[in-house]
Amino acid sequence: MSAASGAAGGTIPQDVLTTEVAARITDVLRLDACRFDTAAGIEEIVETYLGRFAALGPTNHFSHGHVVILDDTDPDRATGLIASHAEVSRNGVAMQVALRYKDTYRRVDGRWRFADRLMSYMYYLPFTELSEGLGDRKSVRAYGDHRPSDWPEVLYAETGNAWLAPYYTSRG
Repeated sequence: MSAASGAAGGTIPQDVLTTEVAARITDVLRLDACRFDTAAGIEEIVETYLGRFAALGPTNHFSHGHVVILDDTDPDRATGLIASHAEVSRNGVAMQVALRYKDTYRRVDGRWRFADRLMSYMYYLPFTELSEGLGDRKSVRAYGDHRPSDWPEVLYAETGNAWLAPYYTSRG
């Protein structure tokens, strides 16, 4: 049985991780992590997380708000946005990451579960590169190279920040 390292130095057996993941997601879950990792279904998602955990030592995550919008046309669907940052040790390198999760939730058997999660980065930098890397378009440096960040979209995407409209427009 393989296991994942926990932030406190313990291990999480793969069967426990699979059970915990399965309890929180629907059968159609898709995980998309900044165009680098895409997984669908419980087995692929568990494998993706096991790979991520293998590279991580201690982590400290901070959530800066969670906005959930219930779907007016489907009472069993909602979307969410979470802004956050984390301090991590990745492959022995102290790093800081600014990340966002765009989620879709489905209510299944009376419980809300994840149906889709898009994880994106503004930066993922070693602390030693934070001052010069923060303004660099290629500020995702957790994977052994310099990759472009996903946001702020207003600077990089043709549609700018239009996707944010549902989160700040008045809902009657």
